[in-house]
Amino acid sequence: MRPTPSTTATFNGTVRAIAYSGTTAYIGGDFSAAYWNGGTYSRTRLAAINVTTGALLSWSPKADKAVRAIAVSGSTVYIGGDFGVVSGVTRRRVAGLAAATGALRAAPNAAIYGQVYSLAVGNGRLYLGGRIAAIGSQARSNLAALALNSGALGGGGARRHGLLGRALRQAVRHGAHRRERRVP
Repeated sequence: MRPTPSTTATFNGTVRAIAYSGTTAYIGGDFSAAYWNGGTYSRTRLAAINVTTGALLSWSPKADKAVRAIAVSGSTVYIGGDFGVVSGVTRRRVAGLAAATGALRAAPNAAIYGQVYSLAVGNGRLYLGGRIAAIGSQARSNLAALALNSGALGGGGARRHGLLGRALRQAVRHGAHRRERRVP
């Protein structure tokens, strides 16, 4: 059993998403600063804390608008939300970041039209749920799948690759769009 930290970082705005990997919690939302150990630290909608000690970590990429979803797979932290720019580079609603440094990954780099509310990783794909009308010129109905290695739009998406995973199905079912839809 892990000890409970006596102090942990707090934020000056809404936390909308948390994903864990080992002893790190990756946090996204609508905030611009974190408070920890008597100090104020710039954290523009993304941050990480050590879950054992509560310490704010140096991981600090930036998003220009809300981060609503986070998923971790291996050495990559995937984020989704309302943003159009991540760490100074155009990324429309979804991006991959290095778990250790926060550096922006080349993939995914898809132009998503709509909003991303949930993410899940499985079967070599990043599954996205939300109010998604299209990815690039390909129409979608609220769900989509991107290849983890290239960021390319998945051939059959969720339908072709079986289960989306309980968390994503529930998020889609109970999210702002209120219903689950099949990926064409």
